[in-house]
Amino acid sequence: MIRHHGSTWLGHFFEAISFAECLGEQQACSLPLPLLFPDFAHLNDIVDWLGLGWNKARLYRPLFCRVLFHDFRLQSAIDTGWRSDDPTLRIKTFPEHEFHTWTEDEIAQYEERWPVGSRERTAFALHLYTGQRRSDVSRIAWTDVVDDAINVVQAKTGARLAIPLHPNLSAALRAWPRNNVVMLTTAFNKPFTYAGYGNMMADAIAAAGLPDRCVLHGLRKAAARRLAEAGCTEKEIAAVTGHTTLKEVARYTRAADQKRLAAGAVAKLTEQKPDKNSQPSNSRLGKNGKR
Repeated sequence: MIRHHGSTWLGHFFEAISFAECLGEQQACSLPLPLLFPDFAHLNDIVDWLGLGWNKARLYRPLFCRVLFHDFRLQSAIDTGWRSDDPTLRIKTFPEHEFHTWTEDEIAQYEERWPVGSRERTAFALHLYTGQRRSDVSRIAWTDVVDDAINVVQAKTGARLAIPLHPNLSAALRAWPRNNVVMLTTAFNKPFTYAGYGNMMADAIAAAGLPDRCVLHGLRKAAARRLAEAGCTEKEIAAVTGHTTLKEVARYTRAADQKRLAAGAVAKLTEQKPDKNSQPSNSRLGKNGKR
C-alpha cells in the first residue's frame, strides 16, 4: 500500500489517503476531517500549505484529497514508490460554479459600508483590482509597488506578475498609512496570519450586510468578470489573475461575449420595423414545412 515516511505531515497525508481508500469513497467523504487526518497538527500544516482555510477545507471534504494529491504531483509519488495507484481518480472534481461571483450591486454595498481610508476598503481594493488570492493579497508589501505596478509572486503557482495599478486602487493606497512593511496589518500593527486575515475580511463582509454567498474568493472571480466585460482576451485576463490554464478564464469571456451578442441582437430587433407581409420560408418549419 504505502511506504513509511517517518513523522512528516506528508507521510501522514499519504497514510490518510490509504485509510480513506480502505473505508471506501462514500464513508470516507462523510467523515470529519480530523478523523480522516487523526494527527490534528499535521492537518493544520496541510490546510495552511494549500492556502485553503478551514471553511473551504470543510466545504470540500470529499475533494480535499484530490486537490492535495495534484498539488503534490501524484505521479512523482507513484514513481518514487510512495503510492502504487491514484485513488483520487474516483472523486468528482469541483463543481464549476461553486463560488459566487460578486455582482456590481454587492461590490457597491461593501464600498458604501467601508469608505476609502479604512483597512477593510484597502484590502477590498487590492482583491478587486489585482484579482489575487487571499494568500497573496495578505502579504503584499509597500516595496512590491514599483513603477505604478504591484509585483506579485503567487504562493500557489509561483507565477511572477506585474499588475498595473488601477486608478481606484491607487486612490485607496494613497489614503492608507504606511505603518508597516506589509500593507495590511492587524489592530496591533502586525502582519496578519493567513487565518486571521480571512477572519478579518469575513467580518467586514458580514458587517456590510452581504449574504453568505459573498466570500473572499468571489472577488477574484469578480475581477476576472470585469476584465472579460471590458473586452479583454483570455490571455489578457490570465496575465492579471495569474491563471495557469485558460479553461477557467474562458468561462468569463464566454459569458461576457454572450451578454454583448445578446444585447446587440435585441438592439437590432428593436430598430427593425416589422414587415406585415413577411412569412417564414417552409424550409425553416421542419419536415414537410409543417409546424
